[in-house]
Amino acid sequence: MNISGPGRGNHARSVRQKLLNLITVSTVPFVCVLAIAVTAFGIHSWRSTVSNVQAMTDILHQMVDTTIRESIVSYLHAKVESAASTIDTLDRLQPQRESTPSTTAVAEHLLATEVAHSGYIYVLDLDGKVVIHPDPQTQGRIIPHIEPVRTQLAQREGYLEYTWQNSFEPRPLAKALYMQQYQRYGWIISASSYRHEFVELIDPERLARTIGAYSLAAESYSVVIDNQGVFVSHPDHPGRRISEFFRQDEADRIMQALFSAAEGQLRYSWAGRPGEPRRPKLMFHRYLPDFDWVIATSVYLDSLQRPIVLIVVGVCLFVIVLFSSVIICGLHISHRLS
Repeated sequence: MNISGPGRGNHARSVRQKLLNLITVSTVPFVCVLAIAVTAFGIHSWRSTVSNVQAMTDILHQMVDTTIRESIVSYLHAKVESAASTIDTLDRLQPQRESTPSTTAVAEHLLATEVAHSGYIYVLDLDGKVVIHPDPQTQGRIIPHIEPVRTQLAQREGYLEYTWQNSFEPRPLAKALYMQQYQRYGWIISASSYRHEFVELIDPERLARTIGAYSLAAESYSVVIDNQGVFVSHPDHPGRRISEFFRQDEADRIMQALFSAAEGQLRYSWAGRPGEPRRPKLMFHRYLPDFDWVIATSVYLDSLQRPIVLIVVGVCLFVIVLFSSVIICGLHISHRLS
């Protein structure tokens, strides 16, 4: 029996409707699965990028700490070498009948040596007696059981970090020394100073090169900030203060976040160049307690999100094209069938 007139039209519409329903039922789950996959990928990509930025901050923290310590060791080592040369010179000038140069003469020269801002040279013998020291209450004492003397008697050469309180100081302070044995007289010569003073010994250019060698992307960079809010190292603004780029309340908030925790992250807005609009940034930071510095790596949020957005847009376009193609094909088939 032939179907004609209104009956045939109804039949064609029924076929097209059923086919469209079938396409919808079969396509929607695919789109849902694809959406879940894209979301999962986006979350994973975001976490991976953030993890990379955080890892870079950790690496730079270690690198800067190592660079600073190398500078300190080199500086103190040079002071000890200079002190040893001074003793050699005084030794050559002494009368031959004397076995050692005058301790008073040596002390006069060594204690006049500048070590950082308020450091000094001191000398021990191998029994733990303090032969030369700027603190009268320490010089002449035999203290082999007290640190750092105990470690010095065992180690005799190299770099050492310790805590010490002179009689003219209100509390024990963190210090560092480099020591070298002067074998001719059985002495251990040490150059010592307070660790917080060593920031003055750092070569800013070397520090900037060390930090600049590590970069995740063109819009990501690392900085070093001191406790006064000054950029010790910055690719564009070394020596300038954070307060120059923010309102005072915002600068205070950033400084509070940077120096109130050993590590963390914060968000703020930054203009890359004068006249450009501010864009949100994400910063990861770690504290360097020996120098009261913070090292931080920052990246623009939109540069983090851009790859994810491009992927999402691409997938959406693919789904639209796919869905449209399937509907067109379905309509064509239904037309042929009807």
